[in-house]
Amino acid sequence: MWTLLENETSSYKNDFCFPKGFFFSEGNTDSRPIGSPFCPDTNKVRDLVNELKNRMLNETTFNLRSNIDDLITYHNNFVTYVSFMLLYSTGYRAIYDPLPSLSLVNYRHKVITITDKDYLERISTRTLPLTNIFIEQVEFYLAHVNSLLPLLISIQPDIAQPIFNGLYEGSGQKQLKNIHGPLFYLEKSSGGHVSSKKIEPSWLHKQTKNFELAVNSGRHLLRSYLSTTVKNEEVVSYFMGHAGYGESPHESKSSFNIHDATELLQPNLNCLMGDCQWQALQSKIA
Repeated sequence: MWTLLENETSSYKNDFCFPKGFFFSEGNTDSRPIGSPFCPDTNKVRDLVNELKNRMLNETTFNLRSNIDDLITYHNNFVTYVSFMLLYSTGYRAIYDPLPSLSLVNYRHKVITITDKDYLERISTRTLPLTNIFIEQVEFYLAHVNSLLPLLISIQPDIAQPIFNGLYEGSGQKQLKNIHGPLFYLEKSSGGHVSSKKIEPSWLHKQTKNFELAVNSGRHLLRSYLSTTVKNEEVVSYFMGHAGYGESPHESKSSFNIHDATELLQPNLNCLMGDCQWQALQSKIA
């Protein structure tokens, strides 16, 4: 624009030119990411990921099996790691109970069906590709919870039913606060009673408040990253759930092919997960 203005002005004044450094013809390397002004710095995301991993790696199996407080802390750290991995690999909005049922995960096609923006008049549902790391992590998490249950039952038998229901049946009804899906955290009252709770954005924020990253920062990171690596903007909009009325990939007359979009997105998503240093971690009690 400035070059065009300079050329136009010089046609009236032959020696006209803007002062040196008045404008730049090349992009500033320090400019903000494309796609979202709230995109977090990748180094900060790596710091978050490594901190979440270290919280679990420093525990010993003996302490976890002999101390209920250590076990609760370890599980809560484990589910925090899995929850953020889900948010940072799927672009989930910050909602309650982000994985209400394991039936939403399709292992064969490596996709997941999510609903994270519901309205009174419609439900916004989309099927998204899953990364290899997250699929492996789900298996490790299942093994973790199956090993966690006997340890909790030995202390408090009545805690088994809600956890078992959440793991194999799902929450079903998101509006009920006392029902959760397979992802849950543990809370111990002053009287020693242990209960399982639904994952909430406010709870996740407390676990990572030192990093000053919003719970939905992964969504902004994905938006910026995919905008620079995927040329098809329609595919990016589909992944972020930005399709408007009449453009839903699930409509019967839609020309959008989810299988093709998945094949295009998965390599990029796997690359980003590796760049952010996510790893599939096994539980020390499994």
